[in-house]
Amino acid sequence: MIFCIKRHDTLPVLELVARDVEGFPLDLASFTSVRFFMRKRGEDSLKVDKDGAFGVKSAGEIQYAWEAEDTDTAGVFFAEFELRGASGMKATMPQSGQIRVEIAGDLDDA
Repeated sequence: MIFCIKRHDTLPVLELVARDVEGFPLDLASFTSVRFFMRKRGEDSLKVDKDGAFGVKSAGEIQYAWEAEDTDTAGVFFAEFELRGASGMKATMPQSGQIRVEIAGDLDDA
């Protein structure tokens, strides 16, 4: 998945449908929290390590609402969501690869 946004923008929200190994939406009812991680290509440290949110759990919807400091640097980033359940279970989405986030420069630098 490739997600594009302009530098300094906070919309659109990044949304992903979590899917099982057969490609069907995963029911997230047993998960209690979602975390969003993003790092710049070629770097080791995380640019974003913050809470994400659930959309419709039964439809597998997870999302991240951008904050101003998340998109203040143009470049290519890689991201993923980490889901956790009360019993200690953990799942990373997407299950294969990562989300490619492309933050494009803007003309007004604001």
